[in-house]
Amino acid sequence: MPTFDLQRITAIEGQQAFYQLIIDDKPSLDLYEAGLEKKYRKNLIQLYHTMEKIANNEHVPEEKFHELTGRLKNDPYKEYVFKHGDLRIYAVKAMIGKIIIILAGFKNRQSEDIRRMRSLKKQYFESLQSKRNETN
Repeated sequence: MPTFDLQRITAIEGQQAFYQLIIDDKPSLDLYEAGLEKKYRKNLIQLYHTMEKIANNEHVPEEKFHELTGRLKNDPYKEYVFKHGDLRIYAVKAMIGKIIIILAGFKNRQSEDIRRMRSLKKQYFESLQSKRNETN
């Protein structure tokens, strides 16, 4: 199982804190950004703008941000997608005021990315449970 950690995204300021998932010491969002072609930079800026609005509890159109469907009924962590152009960023609401970016991808890989995001989400929260069990 991979090792997980969280890193605060300081570029997004607001009442809700944004974090990126670190998988085996690799920051998922940072790696995504670094690998983007120049033509996607404006879309990425718009995604950050949308995240900033969500962080400040502002209204955002559903075509830019919405809850994903298909989450298991016993799963307490809501899943969301931020969208602009061909870019997608997948996140979960972990607790009040804490949003974790799990994975980022592209429109043409949505189905695969959502499956991967759900798998990583499950592994992350299972690892937290294992850590809690070890300390008790």
